[in-house]
Amino acid sequence: MRTFFYSTFLLLIGFQSIAQNDTIWTKCLGGSNNEVVGVFEKSQALIKALPDSTFILVSNTYSNDGMMSSSHGSTDVFMAKMTYDGDTVWTKLIGGPDIDIPTGIDVDAAGNIAICGYSYSVSGDLSGHHGDSLEMKPDGFIALFDIDGNKTWAYQYGGSDAAGIGGDDYLYDVHFMANGDIIATGTTSSINGDLNFVLDVYYCGWYLRVNTFGTVNKSSKVWGGDHTNENTNDLFRVIALPNGNLVGMGIQWYFLTSKLWLVEFDSYGNISWEKVYGPASGDVYPADMEGTSDNGFMLLSYINGTGGDVGGTYNGGYSDSWVIKTDTIGNIVDQQCFGGSTGELVYRLEPVDNDFLLMGATSSHDGFAPGDSLGSTEFWLLRFNENLDTSFTMTFGGSQPDALVSALVLDNNELIVAGSSQSNDHWIHGNYGGDDIFLARLSTTPTFVYEFENEGFLVYPNPANTYIHPDFMLNGERQYRIFNYSGQCVAEGLVENNINISSLSSGMYILRIFDDESGWKSASFIKE
Repeated sequence: MRTFFYSTFLLLIGFQSIAQNDTIWTKCLGGSNNEVVGVFEKSQALIKALPDSTFILVSNTYSNDGMMSSSHGSTDVFMAKMTYDGDTVWTKLIGGPDIDIPTGIDVDAAGNIAICGYSYSVSGDLSGHHGDSLEMKPDGFIALFDIDGNKTWAYQYGGSDAAGIGGDDYLYDVHFMANGDIIATGTTSSINGDLNFVLDVYYCGWYLRVNTFGTVNKSSKVWGGDHTNENTNDLFRVIALPNGNLVGMGIQWYFLTSKLWLVEFDSYGNISWEKVYGPASGDVYPADMEGTSDNGFMLLSYINGTGGDVGGTYNGGYSDSWVIKTDTIGNIVDQQCFGGSTGELVYRLEPVDNDFLLMGATSSHDGFAPGDSLGSTEFWLLRFNENLDTSFTMTFGGSQPDALVSALVLDNNELIVAGSSQSNDHWIHGNYGGDDIFLARLSTTPTFVYEFENEGFLVYPNPANTYIHPDFMLNGERQYRIFNYSGQCVAEGLVENNINISSLSSGMYILRIFDDESGWKSASFIKE
């Protein structure tokens, strides 16, 4: 990978430390129980811009008090329209007596809001459940609202239990089409209702298209060439192509091992091509997919193994983020593992100025997630371009588990982020109990790596070619680390006086030295 530096930035900041990324506001939303319930694709806090300079937030809640006091039952869909100042315009709870989970959202030019997900409820706001309450089988749902939160329609789709066969239907991604139709993708095991029986096809991908009234236009199964009773398929994300076909990203299961699956198919589920990616040993789990400027695809996932298709350097720990750039037919063009030595989980990508923002959670405080560890897992934000060069990485949060799930880039490059948090300290205030929905507005889209929490110092000479020296008394040997501006630790050791930097490439770096009294102290310098 190329190391990417902004020469203009180097000239501007000179001897200064890293730029501050202030928050304009932070906010927790929730009740005394848990919000953002579930894991992986079930655990979502999604935000999208609306055309009246507000945004829509969609998540889920298990609470039944506070702003969640009109709960319908078990887990409900939570909607909130909010201003860019963090004020709430309206909130709404959608669901029935059982579990209702939103997993995807889209907004059209008029501000209509489409939400997809899955529901176990046989009554309530989401009508048309297949089967009865005794089956406890989920249906996929799509719900359409106007910009003011008025429900246009909300229907469940799928099939029912057929003498112990099938009946599990999930939708994970939803998009408006140019003619007003809505497409969604997910996973199904049904053989009746909105799905057909296909011999020797079991759990598989599901493509659904409905018209502006919610009527089914197309409901097709999609499965891979390795599909069997044990080697099943899931579809989590979909992109509509100009030729009318679709590209979906999901999982090709090999018994209990999951591999990343990318597939192009038509509206009937006929496959044009498919690719399966993964480490030689271990799993890969898909998170998100976006198109690239050359009509390829940027795939976001996380892995817990090496070798095989994983050509990047695995950073260690229980999992790493794995980003793959492909061409138009799924061939790997470039790839990178982003993470640190402990572990990362990732959720979404957000395009911004031909770059991508990665949202997730990290337990690391080194590698691509440097910084002072504040607690269990922290919010993690990373920006990279189509060449997979990083321009910043940022971690923040509280002492309890925190995760970033989605982001919204405003016209002035300010950033609103959404996620989940159990914390009530450091960056997080006002937690209502358990997992809350977390929102924050950053004063600028961050351009550089993590701003370290402790007070900094200076080094001299700066710029330097061979040696640097800190401007404070070390009092014996001290541990040091040097990070480049991609967030990678490029040197570390013990220092008593001078640090030899002759082996470093030209560019800007961050020196961190551990002081017994104040902890880690940080300074930036330029290597000539």
